[in-house]
Amino acid sequence: MYKIKELAELYGIHTNALRFYEKKGLLSSRRLENGYRMYEEADKETLQKILLYRAMNFSIADIRELLDNEKEHAHELYFQQLQLLNKHLHELSIIRDHILYELNAMLNDSYDEAQDHEQLQKLLQDLNKSQAWKDRWDFDSFATVYDEVVQHPSTDGLPFYVDYERVLDETARIAAKRGSTVLDIGCGTGNLTERLLLKGLQVVGVDQSLEMLVQAKKKLPSVLLHQGTFLALPFEKQEFDTITASYAFHHCDDEERLLAVREMKRVLRSGGRIIIADLMFADKKARSRYEEQCTARQRAELEDECFTTVEELTQLFTAEGFICSSYQISDSIWIFLAELA
Repeated sequence: MYKIKELAELYGIHTNALRFYEKKGLLSSRRLENGYRMYEEADKETLQKILLYRAMNFSIADIRELLDNEKEHAHELYFQQLQLLNKHLHELSIIRDHILYELNAMLNDSYDEAQDHEQLQKLLQDLNKSQAWKDRWDFDSFATVYDEVVQHPSTDGLPFYVDYERVLDETARIAAKRGSTVLDIGCGTGNLTERLLLKGLQVVGVDQSLEMLVQAKKKLPSVLLHQGTFLALPFEKQEFDTITASYAFHHCDDEERLLAVREMKRVLRSGGRIIIADLMFADKKARSRYEEQCTARQRAELEDECFTTVEELTQLFTAEGFICSSYQISDSIWIFLAELA
Protein backbone atom coordinates (compact mmCIF):
# COMPACT_ATOMS: atom_id res chain seq x y z
CA MET A 1 0.00 0.00 0.00
CA TYR A 2 1.18 3.51 -0.80
CA LYS A 3 0.24 6.86 0.66
CA ILE A 4 -0.44 9.62 -1.87
CA LYS A 5 2.88 11.33 -1.13
CA GLU A 6 4.82 8.06 -1.40
CA LEU A 7 3.31 7.20 -4.77
CA ALA A 8 3.85 10.72 -6.10
CA GLU A 9 7.51 10.72 -5.02
CA LEU A 10 8.01 7.29 -6.58
CA TYR A 11 7.31 8.78 -10.03
CA GLY A 12 8.53 12.32 -9.41
CA ILE A 13 5.12 13.96 -9.79
CA HIS A 14 3.02 16.26 -7.62
CA THR A 15 0.27 14.87 -5.40
CA ASN A 16 -2.15 17.17 -7.24
CA ALA A 17 -1.56 15.07 -10.36
CA LEU A 18 -2.88 11.98 -8.56
CA ARG A 19 -5.93 13.90 -7.35
CA PHE A 20 -6.51 15.13 -10.91
CA TYR A 21 -6.36 11.60 -12.36
CA GLU A 22 -8.82 10.42 -9.71
CA LYS A 23 -11.17 13.28 -10.51
CA LYS A 24 -11.06 12.31 -14.19
CA GLY A 25 -11.85 8.69 -13.36
CA LEU A 26 -8.50 7.29 -14.49
CA LEU A 27 -7.21 6.28 -11.07
CA SER A 28 -8.83 5.06 -7.86
CA SER A 29 -7.75 4.98 -4.22
CA ARG A 30 -8.99 3.56 -0.94
CA ARG A 31 -9.88 6.07 1.77
CA LEU A 32 -8.93 5.33 5.37
CA GLU A 33 -11.10 6.43 8.29
CA ASN A 34 -8.93 9.50 8.72
CA GLY A 35 -9.55 10.45 5.08
CA TYR A 36 -6.06 9.60 3.82
CA ARG A 37 -5.77 8.13 0.34
CA MET A 38 -4.10 4.74 0.02
CA TYR A 39 -3.09 3.09 -3.25
CA GLU A 40 -2.63 -0.61 -3.93
CA GLU A 41 -0.15 -2.28 -6.29
CA ALA A 42 -2.77 -2.40 -9.05
CA ASP A 43 -3.26 1.37 -8.73
CA LYS A 44 0.49 1.84 -9.04
CA GLU A 45 0.47 -0.16 -12.30
CA THR A 46 -2.43 1.92 -13.61
CA LEU A 47 -0.53 5.12 -12.80
CA GLN A 48 2.47 3.80 -14.74
CA LYS A 49 0.29 3.42 -17.81
CA ILE A 50 -1.28 6.86 -17.36
CA LEU A 51 2.13 8.52 -17.12
CA LEU A 52 3.37 6.62 -20.18
CA TYR A 53 0.37 7.73 -22.23
CA ARG A 54 0.71 11.31 -21.00
CA ALA A 55 4.38 11.26 -22.03
CA MET A 56 3.18 10.35 -25.52
CA ASN A 57 0.79 13.34 -25.39
CA PHE A 58 -2.39 11.23 -25.30
CA SER A 59 -5.50 13.11 -24.22
CA ILE A 60 -7.38 12.24 -21.04
CA ALA A 61 -10.24 10.90 -23.18
CA ASP A 62 -7.85 8.66 -25.14
CA ILE A 63 -6.29 7.33 -21.93
CA ARG A 64 -9.69 6.61 -20.42
CA GLU A 65 -10.67 4.62 -23.51
CA LEU A 66 -7.47 2.57 -23.33
CA LEU A 67 -7.87 1.83 -19.63
CA ASP A 68 -11.56 0.97 -20.00
CA ASN A 69 -10.76 -1.55 -22.73
CA GLU A 70 -7.86 -3.30 -21.00
CA LYS A 71 -9.95 -6.41 -20.43
CA GLU A 72 -10.26 -6.98 -24.18
CA HIS A 73 -7.99 -9.33 -26.07
CA ALA A 74 -4.35 -8.25 -25.85
CA HIS A 75 -3.89 -7.59 -29.57
CA GLU A 76 -6.96 -5.33 -29.58
CA LEU A 77 -5.53 -3.28 -26.72
CA TYR A 78 -2.16 -2.93 -28.44
CA PHE A 79 -3.95 -2.02 -31.65
CA GLN A 80 -5.75 0.82 -29.87
CA GLN A 81 -2.46 2.02 -28.43
CA LEU A 82 -0.83 1.90 -31.85
CA GLN A 83 -3.73 3.76 -33.45
CA LEU A 84 -3.40 6.62 -30.99
CA LEU A 85 0.39 6.70 -31.22
CA ASN A 86 0.35 6.69 -35.03
CA LYS A 87 -2.16 9.53 -34.95
CA HIS A 88 0.13 11.68 -32.82
CA LEU A 89 3.27 10.77 -34.77
CA HIS A 90 1.57 11.63 -38.04
CA GLU A 91 0.42 14.99 -36.72
CA LEU A 92 3.86 15.81 -35.32
CA SER A 93 5.59 14.79 -38.56
CA ILE A 94 3.37 17.08 -40.66
CA ILE A 95 3.79 20.01 -38.27
CA ARG A 96 7.56 19.46 -38.10
CA ASP A 97 7.82 19.60 -41.90
CA HIS A 98 5.86 22.85 -41.94
CA ILE A 99 8.11 24.43 -39.29
CA LEU A 100 11.25 23.36 -41.17
CA TYR A 101 9.87 24.84 -44.39
CA GLU A 102 9.11 28.17 -42.73
CA LEU A 103 12.48 28.23 -40.94
CA ASN A 104 14.27 27.78 -44.26
CA ALA A 105 12.15 30.59 -45.70
CA MET A 106 13.24 32.88 -42.86
CA LEU A 107 16.90 32.01 -43.38
CA ASN A 108 16.60 32.82 -47.08
CA ASP A 109 14.66 36.08 -46.59
CA SER A 110 11.54 34.70 -48.29
CA TYR A 111 9.32 34.43 -45.20
CA ASP A 112 5.80 35.83 -45.49
CA GLU A 113 4.04 35.98 -42.12
CA ALA A 114 0.53 36.36 -43.53
CA GLN A 115 1.09 33.46 -45.92
CA ASP A 116 2.52 31.36 -43.08
CA HIS A 117 -0.58 31.92 -40.93
CA GLU A 118 -2.83 31.00 -43.86
CA GLN A 119 -0.84 27.83 -44.62
CA LEU A 120 -0.78 26.80 -40.96
CA GLN A 121 -4.55 27.22 -40.68
CA LYS A 122 -5.06 25.08 -43.80
CA LEU A 123 -2.60 22.47 -42.48
CA LEU A 124 -4.50 22.15 -39.19
CA GLN A 125 -7.81 21.85 -41.04
CA ASP A 126 -6.39 19.08 -43.23
CA LEU A 127 -5.02 17.26 -40.18
CA ASN A 128 -8.45 17.30 -38.56
CA LYS A 129 -10.02 15.91 -41.73
CA SER A 130 -7.38 13.18 -42.07
CA GLN A 131 -8.00 11.96 -38.52
CA ALA A 132 -11.80 12.05 -38.88
CA TRP A 133 -12.07 9.18 -41.40
CA LYS A 134 -14.41 6.43 -40.20
CA ASP A 135 -14.89 2.87 -41.42
CA ARG A 136 -18.62 2.98 -42.13
CA TRP A 137 -18.37 -0.35 -43.99
CA ASP A 138 -17.24 -2.32 -40.88
CA PHE A 139 -14.40 -4.22 -42.55
CA ASP A 140 -13.49 -5.95 -39.29
CA SER A 141 -16.65 -8.06 -39.55
CA PHE A 142 -15.91 -8.79 -43.23
CA ALA A 143 -12.30 -9.94 -42.82
CA THR A 144 -12.76 -13.68 -42.24
CA VAL A 145 -14.98 -14.11 -45.31
CA TYR A 146 -13.31 -11.59 -47.63
CA ASP A 147 -11.28 -14.11 -49.64
CA GLU A 148 -14.35 -16.27 -50.16
CA VAL A 149 -16.37 -13.26 -51.35
CA VAL A 150 -13.81 -12.17 -53.94
CA GLN A 151 -13.51 -15.71 -55.28
CA HIS A 152 -17.28 -16.21 -55.48
CA PRO A 153 -18.79 -12.72 -55.81
CA SER A 154 -22.50 -11.99 -55.88
CA THR A 155 -24.03 -12.11 -59.35
CA ASP A 156 -26.76 -9.50 -58.73
CA GLY A 157 -24.60 -6.65 -57.39
CA LEU A 158 -21.93 -4.56 -59.07
CA PRO A 159 -19.38 -6.68 -60.98
CA PHE A 160 -16.76 -5.43 -58.55
CA TYR A 161 -14.56 -8.52 -58.39
CA VAL A 162 -14.82 -9.58 -62.03
CA ASP A 163 -11.28 -10.29 -63.24
CA TYR A 164 -10.04 -9.94 -59.64
CA GLU A 165 -7.04 -12.25 -60.11
CA ARG A 166 -6.11 -10.60 -63.41
CA VAL A 167 -6.29 -7.13 -61.87
CA LEU A 168 -3.97 -8.08 -59.00
CA ASP A 169 -1.55 -9.87 -61.34
CA GLU A 170 -1.39 -6.84 -63.62
CA THR A 171 -0.90 -4.44 -60.71
CA ALA A 172 1.98 -6.55 -59.38
CA ARG A 173 3.52 -6.75 -62.86
CA ILE A 174 3.55 -2.97 -63.22
CA ALA A 175 4.91 -2.50 -59.70
CA ALA A 176 7.82 -4.85 -60.40
CA LYS A 177 9.01 -2.85 -63.41
CA ARG A 178 10.89 -0.26 -61.37
CA GLY A 179 11.99 0.27 -57.77
CA SER A 180 12.18 -2.22 -54.94
CA THR A 181 10.18 -0.84 -51.98
CA VAL A 182 6.39 -0.94 -52.18
CA LEU A 183 3.68 0.35 -49.87
CA ASP A 184 0.42 -1.56 -50.35
CA ILE A 185 -2.38 0.64 -48.99
CA GLY A 186 -5.65 -1.07 -48.13
CA CYS A 187 -3.81 -4.38 -48.23
CA GLY A 188 -6.77 -6.22 -46.68
CA THR A 189 -6.03 -9.92 -46.30
CA GLY A 190 -2.82 -9.60 -48.30
CA ASN A 191 -3.77 -10.89 -51.75
CA LEU A 192 -1.93 -8.17 -53.70
CA THR A 193 0.79 -8.02 -51.05
CA GLU A 194 1.54 -11.70 -51.65
CA ARG A 195 1.89 -11.16 -55.40
CA LEU A 196 4.25 -8.24 -54.84
CA LEU A 197 6.42 -10.38 -52.56
CA LEU A 198 6.57 -13.11 -55.19
CA LYS A 199 7.98 -10.49 -57.59
CA GLY A 200 10.93 -10.06 -55.23
CA LEU A 201 9.81 -6.66 -53.92
CA GLN A 202 10.17 -5.34 -50.38
CA VAL A 203 6.57 -4.77 -49.32
CA VAL A 204 4.91 -3.05 -46.38
CA GLY A 205 1.15 -3.46 -46.00
CA VAL A 206 -1.22 -0.90 -44.50
CA ASP A 207 -4.89 -1.24 -43.63
CA GLN A 208 -7.23 0.50 -41.22
CA SER A 209 -8.90 -2.79 -40.19
CA LEU A 210 -7.25 -4.81 -37.42
CA GLU A 211 -9.05 -8.00 -38.44
CA MET A 212 -7.94 -7.63 -42.05
CA LEU A 213 -4.35 -7.27 -40.83
CA VAL A 214 -4.76 -10.37 -38.64
CA GLN A 215 -5.85 -12.39 -41.69
CA ALA A 216 -2.96 -10.99 -43.75
CA LYS A 217 -0.48 -11.91 -41.02
CA LYS A 218 -1.73 -15.49 -40.97
CA LYS A 219 -1.16 -15.69 -44.71
CA LEU A 220 2.14 -13.75 -44.77
CA PRO A 221 3.83 -14.10 -41.36
CA SER A 222 7.08 -12.40 -42.43
CA VAL A 223 5.61 -9.26 -44.01
CA LEU A 224 5.58 -5.91 -42.19
CA LEU A 225 2.03 -4.68 -41.56
CA HIS A 226 0.84 -1.35 -40.15
CA GLN A 227 -2.47 0.22 -39.24
CA GLY A 228 -3.20 3.37 -41.23
CA THR A 229 -5.37 5.00 -43.87
CA PHE A 230 -4.87 6.90 -47.12
CA LEU A 231 -5.16 10.10 -45.10
CA ALA A 232 -2.73 9.21 -42.31
CA LEU A 233 0.17 6.94 -43.27
CA PRO A 234 2.49 6.04 -40.35
CA PHE A 235 5.72 6.68 -42.27
CA GLU A 236 8.33 9.38 -42.77
CA LYS A 237 8.76 11.33 -46.00
CA GLN A 238 9.99 9.62 -49.16
CA GLU A 239 10.20 6.03 -47.90
CA PHE A 240 8.78 4.14 -50.92
CA ASP A 241 9.48 3.72 -54.63
CA THR A 242 5.96 2.55 -55.42
CA ILE A 243 2.54 2.73 -53.78
CA THR A 244 -0.21 0.29 -54.73
CA ALA A 245 -3.90 0.39 -53.85
CA SER A 246 -6.30 -2.26 -55.13
CA TYR A 247 -10.06 -2.06 -54.55
CA ALA A 248 -9.55 0.52 -51.79
CA PHE A 249 -9.27 4.09 -53.10
CA HIS A 250 -13.03 4.36 -53.62
CA HIS A 251 -13.45 4.61 -49.84
CA CYS A 252 -12.17 8.21 -50.04
CA ASP A 253 -14.87 10.78 -50.81
CA ASP A 254 -14.46 13.86 -53.01
CA GLU A 255 -12.82 15.96 -50.30
CA GLU A 256 -10.64 13.15 -48.97
CA ARG A 257 -9.17 12.23 -52.35
CA LEU A 258 -7.02 15.36 -52.55
CA LEU A 259 -5.74 14.76 -49.01
CA ALA A 260 -5.02 11.14 -49.94
CA VAL A 261 -3.03 12.15 -53.04
CA ARG A 262 -0.93 14.56 -50.99
CA GLU A 263 -0.36 12.04 -48.22
CA MET A 264 0.76 9.37 -50.69
CA LYS A 265 3.03 11.91 -52.38
CA ARG A 266 4.57 12.71 -48.98
CA VAL A 267 5.87 9.16 -48.46
CA LEU A 268 6.81 8.59 -52.13
CA ARG A 269 10.40 8.99 -53.30
CA SER A 270 11.35 11.27 -56.18
CA GLY A 271 10.39 9.59 -59.45
CA GLY A 272 8.12 7.15 -57.62
CA ARG A 273 4.81 5.75 -58.83
CA ILE A 274 1.31 5.24 -57.51
CA ILE A 275 -0.77 2.40 -58.99
CA ILE A 276 -4.50 2.41 -58.28
CA ALA A 277 -6.64 -0.55 -59.38
CA ASP A 278 -10.31 0.06 -58.71
CA LEU A 279 -13.82 0.45 -59.96
CA MET A 280 -14.05 3.83 -61.70
CA PHE A 281 -15.29 5.43 -64.91
CA ALA A 282 -13.67 7.34 -67.76
CA ASP A 283 -15.70 10.48 -66.96
CA LYS A 284 -19.09 11.55 -65.60
CA LYS A 285 -20.84 10.80 -68.89
CA ALA A 286 -19.48 7.25 -68.86
CA ARG A 287 -20.78 6.82 -65.31
CA SER A 288 -24.22 8.06 -66.35
CA ARG A 289 -24.33 5.62 -69.26
CA TYR A 290 -23.28 2.80 -66.94
CA GLU A 291 -25.95 3.70 -64.37
CA GLU A 292 -28.66 3.59 -67.02
CA GLN A 293 -28.19 -0.15 -67.50
CA CYS A 294 -27.80 -0.93 -63.77
CA THR A 295 -30.37 -2.69 -61.62
CA ALA A 296 -31.83 -0.92 -58.58
CA ARG A 297 -29.45 -2.82 -56.31
CA GLN A 298 -26.45 -1.91 -58.43
CA ARG A 299 -27.42 1.77 -58.38
CA ALA A 300 -27.72 1.63 -54.59
CA GLU A 301 -24.22 0.14 -54.37
CA LEU A 302 -22.88 2.87 -56.63
CA GLU A 303 -24.33 5.52 -54.34
CA ASP A 304 -22.98 3.81 -51.21
CA GLU A 305 -19.37 4.05 -52.41
CA CYS A 306 -17.25 6.99 -53.59
CA PHE A 307 -16.31 5.84 -57.07
CA THR A 308 -14.37 8.45 -59.01
CA THR A 309 -13.45 8.95 -62.67
CA VAL A 310 -10.19 8.70 -64.56
CA GLU A 311 -10.71 12.30 -65.64
CA GLU A 312 -10.95 13.53 -62.04
CA LEU A 313 -7.97 11.47 -60.86
CA THR A 314 -5.88 12.79 -63.73
CA GLN A 315 -6.70 16.37 -62.74
CA LEU A 316 -5.92 15.70 -59.06
CA PHE A 317 -2.59 13.98 -59.65
CA THR A 318 -1.46 16.32 -62.43
CA ALA A 319 -2.00 19.31 -60.14
CA GLU A 320 0.34 17.63 -57.62
CA GLY A 321 3.13 17.12 -60.17
CA PHE A 322 2.38 13.62 -61.47
CA ILE A 323 2.33 12.29 -65.02
CA CYS A 324 -0.72 10.06 -65.46
CA SER A 325 -1.79 7.14 -67.62
CA SER A 326 -4.55 4.55 -67.36
CA TYR A 327 -6.18 1.65 -69.07
CA GLN A 328 -9.43 -0.23 -68.74
CA ILE A 329 -9.60 -3.86 -67.58
CA SER A 330 -13.37 -4.35 -67.87
CA ASP A 331 -16.54 -2.24 -68.11
CA SER A 332 -15.89 -0.63 -64.74
CA ILE A 333 -12.41 -1.67 -63.55
CA TRP A 334 -9.40 0.48 -64.40
CA ILE A 335 -5.72 0.60 -63.54
CA PHE A 336 -4.53 4.17 -63.01
CA LEU A 337 -0.81 4.97 -62.93
CA ALA A 338 0.62 8.25 -61.61
CA GLU A 339 4.38 8.86 -61.84
CA LEU A 340 6.00 11.65 -59.84
CA ALA A 341 7.83 13.89 -62.28
